[in-house]
Amino acid sequence: MENGRVSRISELLRFAAFEVVPSYQVSSHWGISATYLQGNALQSRGPQLTQVIFLNSNINNLVLTDALRLHVYPGVFFLFTDGYRGNYFTGTATVSHQHLPLTLSASINQTFKSNVPDNKNFIWNITLGYNFSASITRLKNAN
Repeated sequence: MENGRVSRISELLRFAAFEVVPSYQVSSHWGISATYLQGNALQSRGPQLTQVIFLNSNINNLVLTDALRLHVYPGVFFLFTDGYRGNYFTGTATVSHQHLPLTLSASINQTFKSNVPDNKNFIWNITLGYNFSASITRLKNAN
């Protein structure tokens, strides 16, 4: 957004940014966190000041079967950028396998209220992930 008009920017934009991220692990399966992120532009083109506040939770290692686990990451965030603002819900659910380095995740972002130009009211994504630091466990044949 520049001078009240939406513009496509195909150049690298630089920002001086900082964040504060307090978190608390409530139990072995549940944690909560908050994040404040601010970015200040280092050039005159594009967004000049962006602030975001995230309120997140994580619910991990919910047992689905002997080997499958469910991880859920709900949150809300509040975006302020150059006089525009938006309030959003975000959520990710991930299924992992105890003996495989693969995960399957689905994420959504849903707008509650926003006057941010070109705002999308609903965005979703599906991801297949691979954990490079994990090793595949070989199951012994019972024969």
